[in-house]
Amino acid sequence: MLIMLLTLTGCNNSANQISEIKIELETLKAVNSQLETELLEKDEKILSLEKTVTVLEADIVALESGPATNLTGPSTSIVSTSSDVLEAMSNQDFATLSTYIHPTQGVRFTPYTYVDTVNDVIFTSAQVANVAVDTSVILWGAYDGTGDPIQMTALDYFDAFVYDEDYMNPQIMGFNTTVHFGNMIDNVEAAYPNGNYIEYYFTGFDPTYEGMDWSGLTLVYEEVGSLWYLVGIINHQWTI
Repeated sequence: MLIMLLTLTGCNNSANQISEIKIELETLKAVNSQLETELLEKDEKILSLEKTVTVLEADIVALESGPATNLTGPSTSIVSTSSDVLEAMSNQDFATLSTYIHPTQGVRFTPYTYVDTVNDVIFTSAQVANVAVDTSVILWGAYDGTGDPIQMTALDYFDAFVYDEDYMNPQIMGFNTTVHFGNMIDNVEAAYPNGNYIEYYFTGFDPTYEGMDWSGLTLVYEEVGSLWYLVGIINHQWTI
């Protein structure tokens, strides 16, 4: 009888030990999986930062070599190119702006943060050059909140959804970094996997709105040869 009890006790202890080992093994597997995910995310972040560093180092070299000639077309410096693009927008100099448009892809206009790669309007360089004189009414998307169609000329769209603030003098500027804090999905990196972008941002204008009147503009560029061309213009503002 004593031998049977000892045998049963031994079996129970073995079963308990096996159960505990299995639980510990599953826990370790879960921890390992989580660490692998975190490592992958960090690797992707490192690659993104290395890309940013490479571009900015090229800009430093370009800027240190001497001041860029104003509005002469795309350059090897994305910062210099973007500065010229903003100046052309500010002056509504569409003939000059057209020289910065990507020669094969054109430029896509996004009225509210989320880039719709199927339905957002795309202009060629020639169409951008004619913005001031083109009276065609275009469907650009839908207004946030009401869903009403955004139907207007290209010039009116520029005034309402492109250069609607003094983006040459923003409060904050982010390079390959999202600055705005809206509730709409920001898919700029997915929509432009080969692009680099600069965001120009204002935190707000009227204190009574408590920051709800913030505004941002993201300009996306892609490299052709060694020159940077504009491929995306994304408007940011408070949405419902």
